[in-house]
Amino acid sequence: MTFGSARKSVLACGRAFLADSNGNFVIMTALSFPLMIVLGAIAVDVGSVYTERRAAQAITDLAAITAAANIDNARAAIQATLADNDLMSVAIDDTQSPGAHAGDASVMSMTLGHYSANPALAANTRFSAGGAPRNSVKVSYRKPGQLFFGKSLISDPTIMTQAVARVSSEAAFSVGSRLLSVNDGVLNALLGGLLGTNLSLRAMDYQALANADIDAFKFMDALATQLDMTAGTYDDVLNSEASVGKIASAMAAIPGIDNQAKIAAQALGLSASKTLKLKQLIGVGDFGQLGIGEHAAGIDASASALEILTAAAAVANGEHQVALNLGAAIPGLLGAKLELAVGEPAQESPWFTIGDKGKVIRTAQTRALLTANIGGPGGLLGTSIELPVYVDVAYAEAKLNDIVCTGNQVESVKVDARPGIVTARVAALSGASLGDFDHQPTFGPASIVKAPLVTVTGQASAQMGNANFTTLDFPAQDISDQTIHTAWTSNYTQSLTNSLLSNMQINVSVAGLGIGAGSIPSLLASSLQAATPAVDNALYSVLEALGIRLGEADIRVVGAVCHRAVLVQ
Repeated sequence: MTFGSARKSVLACGRAFLADSNGNFVIMTALSFPLMIVLGAIAVDVGSVYTERRAAQAITDLAAITAAANIDNARAAIQATLADNDLMSVAIDDTQSPGAHAGDASVMSMTLGHYSANPALAANTRFSAGGAPRNSVKVSYRKPGQLFFGKSLISDPTIMTQAVARVSSEAAFSVGSRLLSVNDGVLNALLGGLLGTNLSLRAMDYQALANADIDAFKFMDALATQLDMTAGTYDDVLNSEASVGKIASAMAAIPGIDNQAKIAAQALGLSASKTLKLKQLIGVGDFGQLGIGEHAAGIDASASALEILTAAAAVANGEHQVALNLGAAIPGLLGAKLELAVGEPAQESPWFTIGDKGKVIRTAQTRALLTANIGGPGGLLGTSIELPVYVDVAYAEAKLNDIVCTGNQVESVKVDARPGIVTARVAALSGASLGDFDHQPTFGPASIVKAPLVTVTGQASAQMGNANFTTLDFPAQDISDQTIHTAWTSNYTQSLTNSLLSNMQINVSVAGLGIGAGSIPSLLASSLQAATPAVDNALYSVLEALGIRLGEADIRVVGAVCHRAVLVQ
């Protein structure tokens, strides 16, 4: 064999060897097997540490919730939680961060403080260590993690977890009044005027709505359906807008509602198209974070269907002003016209809410001008007397003062209430419109009698109101019975019109000469006094339908819960 042929033979064998793929998989496996073992070991260690951290976070959350629920004995509560989970070796440190124990020790620390659920604050600043009032516990947990395969390369990692739990005792309460009797003519005119439609409901329909208690959470569930919301939280529902018609339709769809109330709500649902922000109607506090359909355990939160609808109608009226001709709907009067203006609730405060200590709810400022046509005595005074009565009612407010608990049982709820200051006048109005709440109208003498020979003008004013709050105490039985408690002004008078007329300044002009008044003032006074019950009834009926009582604040606590601990961070 020559050198050339030998060379060709060697090259051919080399090419054949390189082209042969038999056994490549075995070779690759042998080369990569050590790497796979290393990667598998890392995966086991990472998965183990991740599982340990999840378990540590779970026990931290549980310890925080238990400590918050027993905030006056938080250390013992944490100790019991650790014992229940077979973690007796974990040390408890009462400082903000563990430091008095060895680095490889398992340590749980706790800090008491105040948590503010103010969304304007950054989440990491809402807990204030040592802050007052003390309502929350921050728990930190430090423990060494365990490595199975990496011990020879790196030291065991340290697992750190943290949780903040807040405890709150909450009550559901409202400011306003439940109608005890119904004048269907007045309510049809009032609600129809506010909603921009004609209503023809009967007294029994309104009474059925007044007697129907609506569970706030079932109501919001039904509202979510009306708004085509299939997921989300109750806060999402309340941050939406809805028409009064959808609100009424949602009521009608609640299972178990009285049939008469259901029919009345359905009738309203067909004609009421004005909209409002739902958070101006109802507030549910921390329960707003619950998912739609979850409901709140342990607390009753219900309100009268008629209360909800009248409050919704007042808020939804876009101009917040309505003029009504009550005609002869008020017994004792020949006729009556009413101009009504409803202001925005202060800071969009709802009239019904669930909240903890310090929560405030308010009614809206309301102005009314009732022009009553009263039958005259005849003679020079004629047969018709016109009496314009202007009433300005500042908002009433209620503030949750305290929830008294024995263990987890509610003993009583204390609410501070203050009626809206009432200013009333018999006067002619000019200047600012009734609905301009930034300015006061201008007042002057009102023409009470315009007879062919006699003209009588008059003007009067009266005010009642308290600057201070009155504390109302609701024992557990009153909460269960949903009993209304009332705070009233110290100088409250039973008859508002009577109070006005007692200091009215009257000017009588006979045949334009201003002389010869004779017995006219006494005749006029007699006619006005006889009509005062009817005028009072007109004012009270209309304002009461809006949840407003002159010189009074009606408060109802419908449910309360003690020491409800929730995880907030």
